[in-house]
Amino acid sequence: MYLVAIALAGALIGGWRAKKRGGKPGDLATWAIGHGLAFVIAVVVVLMLYDFITNWFI
Repeated sequence: MYLVAIALAGALIGGWRAKKRGGKPGDLATWAIGHGLAFVIAVVVVLMLYDFITNWFI
């Protein structure tokens, strides 16, 4: 559920950035999907790294 919220936040930021650059609706969708996916991947990687560090080194 949290990943859905993170993806939506990323999509909103991507849409906002595309609109700020004067993008068309296709650009808005592409940037929104790209940012949403990138945010989810970044969060998953950070959480996996945190889990690895806490299990092996602490």
